[in-house]
Amino acid sequence: MPLFRRTEAGSYVATPSATDYGAPPEPVEAPAVEPEIAPPVIPTHVRHTTFGEGTVLSAIGEGEGLKYVVIFGDAGQKTLLARLLQAID
Repeated sequence: MPLFRRTEAGSYVATPSATDYGAPPEPVEAPAVEPEIAPPVIPTHVRHTTFGEGTVLSAIGEGEGLKYVVIFGDAGQKTLLARLLQAID
C-alpha cells in the first residue's frame, strides 16, 4: 500500500497505516472438524430368498439406497438392495 495518496485537488496526503485502525481483531476460533465416519462393513457372503447364497463383489450407494453387486452360483451376477439380503459371514 502506498504511503501517500493524491487528492482531487492534486495535493498528496498520508495514507493510514495499519496502526491507525485500532486494535487487531479478536482471533476467530477454527470450526470443529467432524470425525470421519467409518464406511459400513460389507459382508462377503449373503443369502437371498430366491437366488440363494452369493458372494458380494461391491457396494453401490448408501443409506436406504445401498445396493450390493452379488454373484450367485446358479443365478449369476445381480445388483440388489442390501435390505433384501442377509449376511452369512
